[in-house]
Amino acid sequence: KDVADAEAILLRAPPAVVVWREDDKYNTAPALALIDWLMRRYVPAGQAGPFRLFVPASPAAAAPCP
Repeated sequence: KDVADAEAILLRAPPAVVVWREDDKYNTAPALALIDWLMRRYVPAGQAGPFRLFVPASPAAAAPCP
């Protein structure tokens, strides 16, 4: 249910950038399920140190920056 709730929030207000650390100790099964869901909607945009960056596959899908 937590993953489904997070997916619903992300569909309503998709972030312009997703930052993920693949070897983070907090990558639990639910967190990885959410990352898997995000990776079907985002594409790689580079790396900053240990962090992988992803942007929406469709640029118009991101919520406007405040």
